[in-house]
Amino acid sequence: MEKPRAKRVLVPLADGFDEIEAFTLISTLKRAKIDVRVFGLQGVILTGSDGTRIITDGRMDDIDASAFDAIALVGGGSPERMANSDRVLKAIRTFHDQKKVVAAIGEGPLLLAKAGLLEDRRATILPGMEKSLGRPRGENVVVDGNIITAASPANAMEFGLKVVESVASAEAASYVREVLRRGR
Repeated sequence: MEKPRAKRVLVPLADGFDEIEAFTLISTLKRAKIDVRVFGLQGVILTGSDGTRIITDGRMDDIDASAFDAIALVGGGSPERMANSDRVLKAIRTFHDQKKVVAAIGEGPLLLAKAGLLEDRRATILPGMEKSLGRPRGENVVVDGNIITAASPANAMEFGLKVVESVASAEAASYVREVLRRGR
């Protein structure tokens, strides 16, 4: 019998990504033993909105959506840059069509709207951007089917835990909460 592979989440980023949203999400997923892969739109070295430079696992041109269980998008300037990428929008639609988890925080839900995923869905977005959504909600985190959205960096931990719960299990999310409560 073949050992089941670990759950995998794709986190695409572009220059200007929000560091709080990205790093909180990535760390939360990793603490749940989820395999996180970060891919850059412009290349493998990216700079966040606060100037933090990171090296990604590869370029968006190199991804195979079938190798992942979910896609998670963060805000900052990243969605603005990714909105013009057919590759990114196609990947988002592919995840959704395959009933995989599609998650976005901050300005990230703009990409879900541009990909046509939020027309009949409840979602939230960074305050002040609600007119970009068909059925906006003023909640911190909203789950509607396989779509998870969160409003802002202040909701990054709650968002990350909801992604863990949806991709892995409620038990995995509880485990991470307990690890964080104890400090490791």
